[in-house]
Amino acid sequence: MSGLLEQGLNRIDGIQFISSEIDKHTAEARRLAVLNARSKAAEYVAPLDQTIGKAISISEVETQQFVPVYRQEMMKMSDASAPQETIAPGEMEVKARVTIGFQLY
Repeated sequence: MSGLLEQGLNRIDGIQFISSEIDKHTAEARRLAVLNARSKAAEYVAPLDQTIGKAISISEVETQQFVPVYRQEMMKMSDASAPQETIAPGEMEVKARVTIGFQLY
């Protein structure tokens, strides 16, 4: 990447980093989202003296969005005398959002 930037390239779009274990991480995120939905539903109905029963509907909301990184913006934020990195190390965020309808008792 740095070689491309040294040749005058000032914008790179569409780069995606994906883990070889993305399916495992996505499944865990879904599991946690379902548990969180159940917990929230229980909190909502407690003041009504009700309890939640079986799930009657489950749907997943797509959340994956990739935002391009613009080299020019990175240069503005960094010290001009420091060595320039084209890709900053970091973390991948895996999200899952679900909507669940529960029977109430």
